[in-house]
Amino acid sequence: MKEGLKSLLLVVMIGISLFLSFSLWETEPTPLPLVPAKYETPVKIGERRAWEDLLRPREVILHLGEDRHTLISPSTPEYSLLWKSLKVLQFYRFQNVSLTPQEWNELLTHTRGIEYSYENPLPIALLRQILSFPSGLEGQLPNLNKLWITIGNSAEGEQVFLISADEGKVLRGELGKPSDPTFVDFPQLIRMGERKPAWFPLLSHYPSSWDYLSLRYLPKDPFEAKELDYSVSWVSGEEMARSLFIDLSVTREISESGGSRIFTDGSKSLQTNQETGTMRYYVPGYESPNLVSSNQDASYLLDFMNQHQGWTGQYRIERADFTAATKLLLFRELVSGRPVYGADNKNAIGSILLKGTGGFVTEYSRSLLRFHQMEGQKDRLLPSGEELLKRLDREGLPLYKIDSIEIGYKMVRGDKREQMKLIPSYVVKVKGEDGWHFFDSSSAVGRK
Repeated sequence: MKEGLKSLLLVVMIGISLFLSFSLWETEPTPLPLVPAKYETPVKIGERRAWEDLLRPREVILHLGEDRHTLISPSTPEYSLLWKSLKVLQFYRFQNVSLTPQEWNELLTHTRGIEYSYENPLPIALLRQILSFPSGLEGQLPNLNKLWITIGNSAEGEQVFLISADEGKVLRGELGKPSDPTFVDFPQLIRMGERKPAWFPLLSHYPSSWDYLSLRYLPKDPFEAKELDYSVSWVSGEEMARSLFIDLSVTREISESGGSRIFTDGSKSLQTNQETGTMRYYVPGYESPNLVSSNQDASYLLDFMNQHQGWTGQYRIERADFTAATKLLLFRELVSGRPVYGADNKNAIGSILLKGTGGFVTEYSRSLLRFHQMEGQKDRLLPSGEELLKRLDREGLPLYKIDSIEIGYKMVRGDKREQMKLIPSYVVKVKGEDGWHFFDSSSAVGRK
């Protein structure tokens, strides 16, 4: 009896199994709608740039002989011609040299030449993107802050000095000029400075050789400049998110106090702040030593910026730090050829910072401010170099404490929200300090 019940139960179970299998086979599942990824066309907040646009020297000094000097700033036709002439030269046969202060003084005072000067030492590996340096030069001189071409007598001919104040080293080499008939030769380039305002080198009473490696220059007479009024706008958080994130459907937004907003897709984050007018894009916790290549150049940082068309104006290189593991580039925005600095000494205003590791961009910080049209200008007169030095002394900033001095723009709010005033000022940076000091036509202001 029990065996019969077991057999019957087994037959029933097999029948149910066959029925369910048949039902599943014949029944079509109800389709569920798929949510498509929300791929956005990247927002173009600016333009693309090439290395030759970004690696321009801060200034070019023409040495006219007989202790006469003048400074050529960007945005002038003379600067463009000097920059064009440098890029087509060939450099070779470099050797280490050590000049005494007397030899440096002879070179500075009596020898005609062209001095291309950067604000901070830049890696030879970076400058190689635009200048024709011989292979292996990095082993002799990893970086430079000045390139000085001299025109000596017939015996010496034309020479080039590569100067690294950071390392206290100098290389002297030879140069080759192109056969292009449009090339403007050095004597003609130097003659462009004959009718320019006179500048003088900053030297202590008893200068050392190092003082000549880090020479700075100031105008002999009061300097005529323009105060500018510009209409401006700010790149919004949404624009930056659409520029940097491909799929906004997986991007979350978090609002914080103080006007800060965070956009994240889990692997990377973007933080914007409309009150400070700045942003920071970063990859949290990215450390991948296995992907690091000591031979990796910085081109991927430029490619990243050009991919997102992030150049919202004209920029120049301000700082470059290269190690085997990381690459860092800091750029400063230029208006009418002069650098722009925030009056409140915030480094992000007027700047773009890029960091990368092993070919991947790990941080991108910048100002969100965009300059549009100049709406007005007025004449301003900056004090002469001698008067500036007196002001620096009164402020407790003697020459030995100064890292750099240049004429730039102090940016302050205009009469309207969408307007900025650019006030021409001496921008003074002090050794061991972040930020900068401003000295304009009427006062000395601003200290971080």
